[in-house]
Amino acid sequence: MNEADQGLQKALVKMAAKSGLSEDKLSKIVSEETEKMIPAFADDIFTDCKARLPEMVNEYAELEARFRERNYSRWKEGFDLLQMLIVTSHEAGGAVYNDEKKRAEEKNDLKLGALASLHARAVLVSREIFCLLKGGFPDGALGRWRTLHEIAVVATFLSRNSQLVSKRYLAKRHVIAFEAAKQYREYEKQAGLEPFGDIEFQRLSDIKEAVVSEFGFEFSKGDWSWAKPELSGTATFFQIEKAVGLDHWRPRYKWACADTHGNYRPPNAMLGVSENRGLVLLAGESNSAMADPAQMMAISLAIATSALMTAYPTIDRLAMTKVMDKICDDIANTFTRLGPETLKEYRRKRRINKSNSLL
Repeated sequence: MNEADQGLQKALVKMAAKSGLSEDKLSKIVSEETEKMIPAFADDIFTDCKARLPEMVNEYAELEARFRERNYSRWKEGFDLLQMLIVTSHEAGGAVYNDEKKRAEEKNDLKLGALASLHARAVLVSREIFCLLKGGFPDGALGRWRTLHEIAVVATFLSRNSQLVSKRYLAKRHVIAFEAAKQYREYEKQAGLEPFGDIEFQRLSDIKEAVVSEFGFEFSKGDWSWAKPELSGTATFFQIEKAVGLDHWRPRYKWACADTHGNYRPPNAMLGVSENRGLVLLAGESNSAMADPAQMMAISLAIATSALMTAYPTIDRLAMTKVMDKICDDIANTFTRLGPETLKEYRRKRRINKSNSLL
């Protein structure tokens, strides 16, 4: 209970004694009057917040800039290697697409388009993860890695299988688009959305029916049905992981899911507080525990890049996959070393500062 509520409670007791009304009756009257006052009170607070906005923005911008400087200083060697990996992957993947695009168009090679699209997304998500790490959000980076892992797994699966699988993968978007349109229509009034046009809805329905007619009724069921011809049993992401030998990432994938969903997580279970000795409810930046999400990002980006390179192999491209493996090894070794090394140095300096303050 804050000071305003405490003051109101005391006033109620005094007013009840003087008026002869019961405390409950008086409380009801005051509650009704208070509800009328709250909008004006909220307006005053909002006006005050807006007035202080420039000061607040400048203050937090300075705090964030100083944190980023400290964070980069601690992990510089590793961050620089991550940047090197992202740029290498981006340039290598772009070169493959540019070199193969004309041939793919002539031969109706759908695999190139699918793999190039996935690779571009892998680079984009890797950049997002990199920004989260530099910004001091290792748990956010871990959660974003989940998407990167899915991209890497799907890219590897498409790379190793036929053109038909890539065709099914690309066609699945029409089923997903129609299901999204149905859901949009279901909630458009409740959510205050613009009505979904009948003509566009029918167009999406016709396209969806056409691809289902081509690939069979089961194609419309489940998110991963496009992979069914190459899998036994129900098509799931886990089955695709197993098919390409990446199911050993499953524990880390489940770990990353914990940062995606709303399940309860004990405060000290988060990466950002892993170096703290006390209980911390983290609500901001941390320069702790960058090693795991950084290494996981590096490996998954390398896998997604390799999927594109090995689908259209040349000596240069295969050599580049080995180069990226070496960068990944360097990243792993660097981050693994930097974590305990920099923490030990920080605690040493802190002990010295405490000792000096007692002199």
